[in-house]
Amino acid sequence: MKNILIILICGYLLFSATMTIQAQSKDFVDTDSLFVDNMLRMIALEKTTDQNVIRHIILNEKDVRLRMIALERTDDQNLINQIILNEQDTRLRKIAIGRTNDQNVIRHIVLNEKDRVLRITALERTTDQDLIRNIVLKEEDTRLRILALEKTNDQDLIRHIILNEKDRVLKIKAIEKTDDQDLIKQIILNEKACF
Repeated sequence: MKNILIILICGYLLFSATMTIQAQSKDFVDTDSLFVDNMLRMIALEKTTDQNVIRHIILNEKDVRLRMIALERTDDQNLINQIILNEQDTRLRKIAIGRTNDQNVIRHIVLNEKDRVLRITALERTTDQDLIRNIVLKEEDTRLRILALEKTNDQDLIRHIILNEKDRVLKIKAIEKTDDQDLIKQIILNEKACF
């Protein structure tokens, strides 16, 4: 809360200086008071516990910053999932993905979303070991595969990656995760067989 307040105050001071310069123009619009009004709304939104007000802001507000703050303040899983599946603004969707408990929605985003950042955010939230295995084995995006590998302790899968994977970065990550001393010995003594 203190950090947001400091950022808002610094932004206000910078904005005020700019407006002072622009005030000399006869086309000046008093956007200074609009900024202060939004700042006050943001501070009040941080303090409200009224879920109806929060819901209204999430669904109807034009200012995305206020919507982002409101989205952080709700636990309404239906509303959160509605934002994930229907919202156009990726910043709001990312926040919502970070707040959902619905593993089916998370799975849907991991498998079907085009935006890489949203897929990564959803993959970070999944607990679905079948999905994680699927991403490790079949995903084209190396970053997603590495993230999925980091989320598993499936030693059979890790062994498979060490012995069969062509991507060396993924193979290195798998070696870091293995507990199989025989496999580690094999890597040490005959690394070309593994690489």
